[in-house]
Amino acid sequence: FAFPLGIIAAATVEAQTVDEEHSGSECEGCHEITQAHWSESAHANSVEDPEFNKAWREQGSLSECLACHTTGFDESTGTFDTESVSCSVCHGPEPSEHPEQIMPTDISSRMCGNCHLDTHAEWEGSIHGQEDLACVRCHNPHTTDLRAEGVQTLCQSCHNEVAHFYSYTGHADEGLLCSDCHLRVSDAAEGQMGEGHGKRVHAFTVDLQSCSQCHED
Repeated sequence: FAFPLGIIAAATVEAQTVDEEHSGSECEGCHEITQAHWSESAHANSVEDPEFNKAWREQGSLSECLACHTTGFDESTGTFDTESVSCSVCHGPEPSEHPEQIMPTDISSRMCGNCHLDTHAEWEGSIHGQEDLACVRCHNPHTTDLRAEGVQTLCQSCHNEVAHFYSYTGHADEGLLCSDCHLRVSDAAEGQMGEGHGKRVHAFTVDLQSCSQCHED
């Protein structure tokens, strides 16, 4: 009785290992908190996201979009390993002796730029890019949220003197944040997905279009 039961158990474990190889489930045993944060993030829900699905269908459900919205996408067959941006996209290849050996992690902005093409190009030409202020300095890749309770707090962590004097301006009195002018909503957010689209322009400059959002007349 025990012998066949053991075979079934072993087969089940093997099947789970194959299915979960790229899903991040195998990471959860040690990285439970990180896994919990990731499971609620935009990366973990990159295929299920209603905005993505709507825009994807409107553009003909192009398979090339899945290269960034899934893990392990194979262009030749149109198949993928998991319906999300999972751990192995940014971490790996996994050392044979992990966790004794450290898991390689690419925290460069170039890694983010593999999918966030437009945003990376904007960042690269900005003063932040010239100073190599990488994406992960402001964004938590596991939660896909900012590394602060709000954008204003995040900006103030570096630009504290500018933020201090800004608090006395008419714009501040109207409740405007740094991001309203320095990270204006991009045209891509209005329906044109672009290449690795983002909702806000990451050039961090204030141009005529930034001002015209409020001062159009």
